[in-house]
Amino acid sequence: YKYYFEIAVTNLTANDVVNVNLALSSIATAEDCGLCQTVQSFSGKFRVYAKSIPSATITGEFYILAGES
Repeated sequence: YKYYFEIAVTNLTANDVVNVNLALSSIATAEDCGLCQTVQSFSGKFRVYAKSIPSATITGEFYILAGES
């Protein structure tokens, strides 16, 4: 995946799991840009990947599952 976008999240760790749920209105845009279903966690942020730049804003919400410390 050539492109990625990072979202800052206070207190997020690399061990946490982030689940992203897209808004129904964003699904076609996500499919068109090849949005990856895998999300990578880092300290203070998470990253989503895509094969191309989305043609419109993709919206949704995310949930954090605390990982082992």
